[in-house]
Amino acid sequence: MRPLFGAGLTLWLVGVGVAAAQDPGVPNDPAPAQAEGEDGADLVGLGLDPVTRGVFVEAARHEARGSWARAASAYSLVLGREPTYAPAVLGLARARERQGDRRAAEATLRTLPMDADAVEALAALLVEERPAESVSLYRTLGTLRLGDPAPLLFEAEAALRARDVGGSVAALDRYLTFDGASRS
Repeated sequence: MRPLFGAGLTLWLVGVGVAAAQDPGVPNDPAPAQAEGEDGADLVGLGLDPVTRGVFVEAARHEARGSWARAASAYSLVLGREPTYAPAVLGLARARERQGDRRAAEATLRTLPMDADAVEALAALLVEERPAESVSLYRTLGTLRLGDPAPLLFEAEAALRARDVGGSVAALDRYLTFDGASRS
């Protein structure tokens, strides 16, 4: 089974939660701020009120400890107050997937159809069971992450899993001729 998120993204998302209680950041600033910390993963999730931020921090701590049910419960509380808070949506999806509830993880990720990280996680979740749908999701990811050629490689892999050799070759060709400014 392919993990929903790479180790770097998972550490970053957990770092967002762990550091949130330490530095509330600047309200309405969408970029996480770097906070001081020994492990370098201390990032602040911005845009949450202090109470919700505290619940988010607890969710991230439960996730970091592998307490998937508690993490899912806490992330759900955050989403009850902030339904489109992407780090909580992604955390809840990870927790549900780790508990073996892939359908719930899928449904959770589908709540953010235009969030690049959610689309990527959904495509990775579905690539084994529904590779043709993953191909479509990776194409969407390419439009959400303009200038990033990586979705083309993911698309090529998903197309091969869907037994679409022509689609895979086409995605690889677009990858090899990628100029960063446009996609053919």
